[in-house]
Amino acid sequence: MEIIIYFWVYCVYNKRCKGRKAGMGLFNIGIFELILVLVVAFLIVGPKDLPRVARWIGRQLKSIRKFIRELKKETGWDEFSAEFRETKEDLQATLRQADISKELKEASEELKKGVSDVKNEVETVAQELKEESEGGNKAGDLAFLKSF
Repeated sequence: MEIIIYFWVYCVYNKRCKGRKAGMGLFNIGIFELILVLVVAFLIVGPKDLPRVARWIGRQLKSIRKFIRELKKETGWDEFSAEFRETKEDLQATLRQADISKELKEASEELKKGVSDVKNEVETVAQELKEESEGGNKAGDLAFLKSF
């Protein structure tokens, strides 16, 4: 029983469990699920044999961990995972350096400013042409009226 609580506490406070919800422990088991498992184990095994079964489970978990460590050492998995992690970090750094979003944003702002300037210039010229055409009509109308 102590080993199960130990694993639950270890996983809750372990750095590797960051992505899990708060209060979730080993195998995403919360405190209420853990209590339920302990109650069922208590009912099935009985109070006399429960500590002995918990010790057996602890020993089995320890031997499994030892086997996994040895397997990783023999296959070179740790070296491979370290190399893979380094490659991943290098790729992420390269992607950060190759990020052109800032330059694109600046170019977009420049383009918007240029378009705005051209639009203002066109509106100014259109306004001047409109004023000239209205002024020309008035002068033409006056000349026409004077001829009578």
